[in-house]
Amino acid sequence: IRGQMSDQGVSVLSTLDFTTPNAPDDWDKYIEISAGTKNKFIVQFDFDATEAMDQLQSNNGGSSLQSLKINTNTIGASKSQQARTFQIRNYATKKWVKLGNNNGFPAWEWVAETFTLTGSNLADFI
Repeated sequence: IRGQMSDQGVSVLSTLDFTTPNAPDDWDKYIEISAGTKNKFIVQFDFDATEAMDQLQSNNGGSSLQSLKINTNTIGASKSQQARTFQIRNYATKKWVKLGNNNGFPAWEWVAETFTLTGSNLADFI
């Protein structure tokens, strides 16, 4: 992480809360991130999906992954004041792939966004 992050563990992200724009703000249910001294923040979450991939292959006769969804739920200032870019790492190419940003998101309202990847090499992102 570059910047500052509240001390809640990532386990608070396991439940989708704040699904309506004016949901009550329960600070214990999300992670707050701020820019810190350099007016920039970068947060990288790594998830190990090896077990899920093994189950997928055994349950589907070895067939490959068809799609990969990344769900986000964010609140913050408008893009002109606080740009947020969502990316996913392609481990085969060692490059970040842009999924989207907060363009058009209303300021200080919860916005749920789903990014879907499809293709033949989705395992490269896991």
